[in-house]
Amino acid sequence: MINLVREPRSVTGDRPQEPVVRTQVTPAPVGPVQRLHGDGAGASVLERLVVFIVAVAGYIWVGNWLVVQLHVVGFDTLEDQLRALMVWHNDPAKLSAIGWDGEPLRQLAVVPFAMFAGPVSNLTVVPIATSLFGGLLAVTVNGLLRRGEVPAVLRWVLVLAFAVNPLLVFEAATGRSTVIWVALLAAAVSSLVAWYDSAAVRHIMSAGVVLALAFLAGFTTVIWVVLAMILVAGVLGGLRARSAEVEGTLIGLAAPATYVVAVWTVLAWIATGRLGGWLPHQLGASGAVAHREVARATFELVVASSPLTLVVVPALLLVGLLRRDVVCAWLAVVVTTAVAIPAVAAWWRLTPAPLELDDGLPILVLTVVAGAWLARIGGRVLVAAGLAALLVATVPWTLNRMESYPRQHLAVAFAHAITTGESQEGVTAGGHRIGIGDELAMARQIEQLSPDRGSILTDDTATYAVMLLTGRPEWFLDRVDHGDARWQAARRDVPASVDLMLLSTEPGSVDQLTQLLPEVAAGTDARFPVVYRTERYLLVRVQPGTDLTSGPTSEESLR
Repeated sequence: MINLVREPRSVTGDRPQEPVVRTQVTPAPVGPVQRLHGDGAGASVLERLVVFIVAVAGYIWVGNWLVVQLHVVGFDTLEDQLRALMVWHNDPAKLSAIGWDGEPLRQLAVVPFAMFAGPVSNLTVVPIATSLFGGLLAVTVNGLLRRGEVPAVLRWVLVLAFAVNPLLVFEAATGRSTVIWVALLAAAVSSLVAWYDSAAVRHIMSAGVVLALAFLAGFTTVIWVVLAMILVAGVLGGLRARSAEVEGTLIGLAAPATYVVAVWTVLAWIATGRLGGWLPHQLGASGAVAHREVARATFELVVASSPLTLVVVPALLLVGLLRRDVVCAWLAVVVTTAVAIPAVAAWWRLTPAPLELDDGLPILVLTVVAGAWLARIGGRVLVAAGLAALLVATVPWTLNRMESYPRQHLAVAFAHAITTGESQEGVTAGGHRIGIGDELAMARQIEQLSPDRGSILTDDTATYAVMLLTGRPEWFLDRVDHGDARWQAARRDVPASVDLMLLSTEPGSVDQLTQLLPEVAAGTDARFPVVYRTERYLLVRVQPGTDLTSGPTSEESLR
């Protein structure tokens, strides 16, 4: 507990000075906030390592089964993998391949594992980065429970029940980048709880650094930085700490995130020409969804992803009022904020696909973190046992809801794969076709052609999956190579190095080549002989010097 001690200053001449108010840490009486074994209440290094290794190994094993064998993988994940591969193997290779149109850490986390193209192109790398963060989540929850002196066997049962939650397995094992941000956010919340519990300033510093990293994985982290500052200011203010100490602590907490936000804003401004280049493009979109519809959809999300929240949040509020526990009240606000953020985003149409099942992962994780604190402050065995029982009970419930939740498609493929063990290639779910069969077929055909570097003109924003599965992004002349301006120039005057063109033929494709050349995509332009076709892609021959911006003459078109 933090105590304030007043000491007289030395007196200079006849003029007395104001007394110094300093803080010291002393053991607190038994209560909701007390020191446990100095600051050694966290899990031992060996236990942390064992929990981490077991969790990571489990997620990687399940992930390889799901992704490589059963083809349960999202195309946004494949795009992140390609960007990471381009850092090492594009022509030219450059770090800026990660782009400025999203959170960079979701791609940077993959970069160390993309050094060798083979494991990336056969998708064995997909679950590795996210599995590491899944392991971090397991370590975080275990550390909180150990800090609360929950008995070892019960603690491990609870951590296991949390780690095998279908939503967490889905996110961590199939390369979903949401788990990266959530793991960092949970680690920051855990550090703040540890600071309150132990008064060790290093936890404030670690929380600040982790929140800075979390911003690079999820831009909404700025909201959580504000919440963290409210907790710290409230605790120190309640203890009547001097203003210098409050300011110094808040600066130590907020400085890393502030620095990262400022640097990323400047870099995104330079790259995109917009001062808020990292802000969502949908920000300020016209129209708002009816609040009743949003409320109903939000309740559906909570029930599907984390029904435990409906029990934990009222318990936090009740205990916070009865015991005047500031952390309970703060955690209730934290979990409620996790629920509110996707609801507000849906209300104001700030995201293209609001209230998807992915939005439930922060709610689930922060609810478990809050439940671990409830076990810490009283009734350790009873509360932990109840939390473990509820987590076990939600495993079949969540798996069932993943099959029926209306705003998702890949999660239902995951649920089918888990329950049947069958490949999801070609399965239609949520109006989307699952699988990468077309991409694999086109990639294998391109490999047989053994093209030269930069000899295939393509729009990587639409054909990234094919590029990834070849493992050779240097074969393609794309928008990442030398920038968008050079690529646009190549459309007007096809370079001599180009003799092939890869297009996406899916309806509504963002492929600028397809939009520019609809006759080619339809196979009715004789200037571009078809080399290979799948349902989603088309590979054609193209003559160097061709101006793609000019349409075919009537004699050149096939009727």
